[in-house]
Amino acid sequence: MRGPERAAAALLDEMAQATADRERFVALDLAFHHEIARMADNGILELVLESLSDVLAAHRLASYEGRSRRGDSQQATITAHRRILDAIAAGDPQEAVAAMAAHLSETGEDLGATL
Repeated sequence: MRGPERAAAALLDEMAQATADRERFVALDLAFHHEIARMADNGILELVLESLSDVLAAHRLASYEGRSRRGDSQQATITAHRRILDAIAAGDPQEAVAAMAAHLSETGEDLGATL
């Protein structure tokens, strides 16, 4: 793994230690997404993530709660993130897209559980 990929992997390791701490877990989750945008060297995405940080944090908190209500572990988020990161590290864009689509679908289920 290259430096940026190691940084993202380290965030996932920290998330694994913070599954019971909602605020810390969500902060690390958001940091992971920012790291992925940096790895992509996508300044527009970084700007969008930064400008929507409050909205994204609120949605991530809701997703955390929804996952808990569904009886699923926060570890599932880490697993989804690891699948995305592994695909990026392997240079496999199709797998990265598939992994991200699956992650967004799960997140949608989490948010639906909060309604």
